[in-house]
Amino acid sequence: MRRHFLPLALALFVAGCRTATPQASSWPLAIEPAPGGTLLLGVQWPYRAVQQIPLSAETIRVRVRKGETILREVQLSRPETGVSRTATASLTLEAATGLVVRAEAFRAGQASTSVPIASAEATGVGLFPNQRTTVALDLVPQSAPSGLTFTPDNGGPGVTVEVRGAFGDRGPYALALGEARSAAVLNGGVLRAPVPAGAMSGPLTVLADGIPGTSAQSFRVLSRLVMPAAAPRSLTVGELLAVSVSGALDTGGQVVSNPTLTRWEVMDPRRLGLPGSVTSGVGRIEGLGAGAVFTAVEPGTAWIVAWSGALCATMSVEVKP
Repeated sequence: MRRHFLPLALALFVAGCRTATPQASSWPLAIEPAPGGTLLLGVQWPYRAVQQIPLSAETIRVRVRKGETILREVQLSRPETGVSRTATASLTLEAATGLVVRAEAFRAGQASTSVPIASAEATGVGLFPNQRTTVALDLVPQSAPSGLTFTPDNGGPGVTVEVRGAFGDRGPYALALGEARSAAVLNGGVLRAPVPAGAMSGPLTVLADGIPGTSAQSFRVLSRLVMPAAAPRSLTVGELLAVSVSGALDTGGQVVSNPTLTRWEVMDPRRLGLPGSVTSGVGRIEGLGAGAVFTAVEPGTAWIVAWSGALCATMSVEVKP
């Protein structure tokens, strides 16, 4: 029986499973035909972005086997930073059916006999003379963040969010809301990160080693705090004034009745933009959450400011003798 080598043979693509906000192509792996039955294998290594391939992956091992017999094996390593992100190798295969193509990702220094950090497999692959066969593999990570819960459930950019759940087996960690993300720190089983600038309300995503996990609950990113009208409120020295944030709006324009506040302060508007402290001595303020009490100390005008992270609202007060 005449045996056929493949002058046009296998095109194999290995990719990370795309998220709702996919980045540049993740791990497209292509085998292109070359003369003499040699197949060229290439990996386009992705930038370390949101994907389903761990950031720590440094090598992909591709095996083609028939039954339990390994016909060919090749390992492709991540290129050095600053050079072409395409890694290539070559292998030869004869025409056959019932093949299994398996791709496995490993970290630097990880033994090839250990459990890969991501893998995928295609079965029943057939290679035929003078034809091209395409196999698409979506590498699935061994572990990913899951069971995520968090507090608080709302806040402005900069508010610290504490997330609990399972976070995979290593970092680095990040928190994402929509297209925006911020660095996160895992300590004592709790992941902490600020609401990133530009975040939008919606499910919260945690990334561990580049692998995303998304919460079932939505986080409401505040876009506006609501306080009484800005017209100066007149007080006398020693008088107390209860102040509060009556509500807020999120990035979707929906009302948030119990907004998360991080601090209150009394500011001197005349010092805005000048070096040094902008704190005013006209009064002092004490309180946590959505309510506080202002105490008039000396004559003058000031702003009472409520903060939710980097988001603020103000009301003006005037203290008379």
